[in-house]
Amino acid sequence: MSNLYVIQPAFTTGEISPAVGNRVDIDQYKSALLNAENTVIRPYGGCYRRQGSKYIGELKYSDKEAVLVSFYNSETDAYLLEVGYQYIRIWKDGAYTGTELATPYTNPKQLQFTQSGDIMFICSGTYPVKQLRHKADGWDIVNMDITEPYYDPLLDASENNKITPSGTTGNITITSQQSIFAKGMEGGYIQLRQEMGSQTVSGTWGEETASWTSGELYVGEKWKIITHGTHHYQIVLQKRDTEGGPWKEFRKYTSNDDQNYTESGSETAPCYLRMIVDVWNDDEAGKSKLTVDLTRLPYTHTGTAKITAVNSGTSITATVKDVLGSTDAVSDYAFSSWSDYFGYPQLSCFFQDRLIFAANWKNPYTLWMSRTGDYPNFSVEKTDGTVTDDSAIKMDLIVRNSYQIRHLIPSQDLVVLTSGNEWVISGDSVLTPTKAYPKAQTMRGSSTCLPQHIGNRIIHVQRSGSTVRDLGYQYESDNYNGDELDILATHLVKNHKLLSSAYCQEPDSTLFFVREDGVLLAFTIIREQKVFAWSHFVTEGKYKWVVAIPHDENDELYTIIERTVNGQTKRYIEQFPVMRDDRDEYADSYVTGRGNSISLPHLIGKTVCIVGDGIRQQDAVVPADGVVQLDETYTRIIAGLPYATKIEQPALEINLSEGTLQARIHKINTVTLRVESSYGGKIGLTFDKMDELRYDDEYTLYTGDITQSVPLYNIGANTRNHLCILSDEPYPFRLNAIIKEVSIDGGMVRSYNG
Repeated sequence: MSNLYVIQPAFTTGEISPAVGNRVDIDQYKSALLNAENTVIRPYGGCYRRQGSKYIGELKYSDKEAVLVSFYNSETDAYLLEVGYQYIRIWKDGAYTGTELATPYTNPKQLQFTQSGDIMFICSGTYPVKQLRHKADGWDIVNMDITEPYYDPLLDASENNKITPSGTTGNITITSQQSIFAKGMEGGYIQLRQEMGSQTVSGTWGEETASWTSGELYVGEKWKIITHGTHHYQIVLQKRDTEGGPWKEFRKYTSNDDQNYTESGSETAPCYLRMIVDVWNDDEAGKSKLTVDLTRLPYTHTGTAKITAVNSGTSITATVKDVLGSTDAVSDYAFSSWSDYFGYPQLSCFFQDRLIFAANWKNPYTLWMSRTGDYPNFSVEKTDGTVTDDSAIKMDLIVRNSYQIRHLIPSQDLVVLTSGNEWVISGDSVLTPTKAYPKAQTMRGSSTCLPQHIGNRIIHVQRSGSTVRDLGYQYESDNYNGDELDILATHLVKNHKLLSSAYCQEPDSTLFFVREDGVLLAFTIIREQKVFAWSHFVTEGKYKWVVAIPHDENDELYTIIERTVNGQTKRYIEQFPVMRDDRDEYADSYVTGRGNSISLPHLIGKTVCIVGDGIRQQDAVVPADGVVQLDETYTRIIAGLPYATKIEQPALEINLSEGTLQARIHKINTVTLRVESSYGGKIGLTFDKMDELRYDDEYTLYTGDITQSVPLYNIGANTRNHLCILSDEPYPFRLNAIIKEVSIDGGMVRSYNG
């Protein structure tokens, strides 16, 4: 049989598992790799050696956990937040700004961040929601001012119990018939709803001419005024909104022996009313006779107080916030939803101009939505007994199992991912307290790894932490569903846990996951072009966290990497520069410089590779002072830890007239690698024994075809022939296609090793 020439023109399937390595029947096999270590799969098909990672700085504490968070307002106002044990440090453009803020957080991995403009909301579940604020004069972190909390009747500790306040204003004591109070309620609020009867202030005048001011009347909702008689009096009805506030004219009634009034009104907020009565025509004063009644109609009074101390299970001390109606015992009461005792929100987001909080330890399956356009206000308002449309909303995801809400993803709909299922709150119409219905979708559950919203799909890690799925609306089934995205590369995720994620939309639409063993997974995804390509990164150390920050129309990837340096464990922040043709940094934890030395104090004791003006220098061990001396002076020096790129093809498959190539003895005679701006590399049938790739010009990047025979090293012809390519030089290696000359069966067969 004549020799055949077979091309692999793209690698857009990426790395596949050994189990899929036999699936020659699927289309994805034609563009697959068995190993794509330290490579990036470009969306248009190429398989490129990844960029090196630039050393940015050391974490404040290398023995404690930390996370990286993006704070982004614009291309020129993007920051990296280092959130660690009881601190936040601010980085910008790859440098520490010197700003550090104290926090109470001891486990930063449990925090959730939501940004709105110059404010980032930090939810922990353990502490009140905090705001990290970027202001003109710097940064600060404060407790969010909740102007009105949500009061949850479901938090009532006991039925058929009454509580009694000692006063209606100021500092009071509230006692309970049963033991309902507990330590940790301090700082929370209690709400009392009291049924208030009608109350009237009246006055009657005859011959007198002196003016008269009535006592004030607290009006909860509706009022009425009635005048009787024949008189020349003027009645001015005054109003003030708060106790001690200024009185303002509200209504005016006058009569010249010809007019009496009956008027009623309804107030949207409680207020105080009073009357000032005076003769407006002195000549006729003796002829006047007036009776006037100002009445507050019955209503339900809602008062609140902040709990300042828990004295016992039946007694608390509190400061009245909204005046109480009376000191009568009441059975209608509720606690605010968030306190040390009930827990604080664990998540937040914005949806339809409402601030959404979700999950505390008491209610791990609950969402609270602020009033429309009033984010700190979680109050419920009623008009004529009906809850207003812009009132706060409380929503419970009711299922047989009380799953924990893990993530909130606002889009056209609000998608809620829990530990056991997925929910959608439709955004087709405006959310109101009477039009907010969560609908369960799938029953897979999500891990704590941050999901990514890519296009109109949500990519999340399932509850086990070892399966990656997407989720989106499907017209055919009229619900949200999706696919398992790691089905062809299960060896990268199964029996592992994915801890953190980041998405770089530009330049290559690549999603990154940190695995629990320190491997960084890369997943190039462009659904429209059917590109779903996995690869993986390894380094001398462990990747611990990853985040992407937009910058200059691209997305920069930052990582926390744990390295052992000079016998000590260090955790560094390192950045992967955006892949461009003019990049020349192909070492890890690298630094750049000029002159005849390079300083690497963060790599003392490590062997580093060094490139000076494009020419590789002799590797060196970083001495105790951290400065590596060079033999010559260079205008650009790059030095860092070496790493290897490994590319392995699966077994060759050709459709023959006799059937498949599988299990038939064949031999790869020559290989042509179509490369772009590349240098260095080796080729072979295993990674153990390989030949150097030959270039015409030393240390010169080459674009074109490199054709070489394949070293057999006693392997000879066989039934599998996995072509292996290794690049461990500190230079780019950009592979766009592989062309192989293959002989089958009797053609140039020297030995058999199936």
